[in-house]
Amino acid sequence: MIPTTVAIEAGDNQEAEPGAAVALRPAVVVRGASGTPVPGVTVSFRVDSGGGSLSIASAVTGANGVAAAGEWSLGPAEGANVVVATAGTLTAVKFHAQGKFGLTRTLIASRSVDPAGATLRYLRQGDPLSGFQLVIPADAYHTASTWSVVADSSITVPLPADFSQVGPVLSIGNGQGYADSLMSVTVPMRVPSDFVVAPFFFDPASGTLEGIPLLARTDSSITFATRHFSGDKLAVPQAAFRAAVSAAAQSGFGTI
Repeated sequence: MIPTTVAIEAGDNQEAEPGAAVALRPAVVVRGASGTPVPGVTVSFRVDSGGGSLSIASAVTGANGVAAAGEWSLGPAEGANVVVATAGTLTAVKFHAQGKFGLTRTLIASRSVDPAGATLRYLRQGDPLSGFQLVIPADAYHTASTWSVVADSSITVPLPADFSQVGPVLSIGNGQGYADSLMSVTVPMRVPSDFVVAPFFFDPASGTLEGIPLLARTDSSITFATRHFSGDKLAVPQAAFRAAVSAAAQSGFGTI
């Protein structure tokens, strides 16, 4: 039987994190003029855009006329990914997928740092936060500390008029109080040169914002300094309010 059409059977319009595999493998069905499935047809699959990969790029249709590519891993950056399937001279079909980071992702997970200090970095190709850096100087703390950094895009910080939030909220935790020396945090971001950048601590329980000193700014990052990431070190304007906030509520302090 002569194949006349090739159509998408499964695997179109999917979404996954950049670099991850989508749930369904791209699959097509080849049919003849009467609509009957045609077996034994070689189908080729290739990545058209997005920079991803396929574990198997060629397959032969079975008795049901269906052929499937291998696992489709998306490219490293957020955005559109496309795979094209061809069968001889038949009109090609395209599969679409979106690379999108989840609302919450961990940049640094439970990294132990001894009193000698350390520089913690997050590097992931395609992630706008790749290049995040946290510097803990020697003897900042006199005992070992355990660090975690989470980016959370689900949190919207209430800001005054003419201010805009840039990027996700970063929750940095180390289980410690004040350090004996300044720690620095570098966050990748691109902001027009005529805009002012101001880092803040944010208390989600009260909505309080507390400014953090800005050390440096380039066309692709900012660096700020602080001596703590502890909730109970955050300055709340009214002492009476601080006393009224429960320990459970204060556990949410310290996000940036």
